[in-house]
Amino acid sequence: MNIVRCLETIDRLCASPLPAAHGWSDVGREGPGYYLTESGAGDPDGASGELTAEDVGAYREGTAQLLNERWGETRPWDMLTLRVRGERGERRYRSRGRR
Repeated sequence: MNIVRCLETIDRLCASPLPAAHGWSDVGREGPGYYLTESGAGDPDGASGELTAEDVGAYREGTAQLLNERWGETRPWDMLTLRVRGERGERRYRSRGRR
């Protein structure tokens, strides 16, 4: 998925009502109060070969920069952060963004 398609997916999910039950959407897992999708740094239609860590980092930073321009800067986090919070016993983590 390229950054444009990633942002289109984010926009579509933000405009969709949140699901009432756990299940699958067309882009990944969903449940009460959340959607979970993989943005993917690669272009499935491209023939660019293997991605380097630098490629993935640039994709992440580019996406984050565009989202920060839209919604304001936030603290960085990733799925590891969510796992660690879960292991600590925290039930939910809610960002400062959209609820």
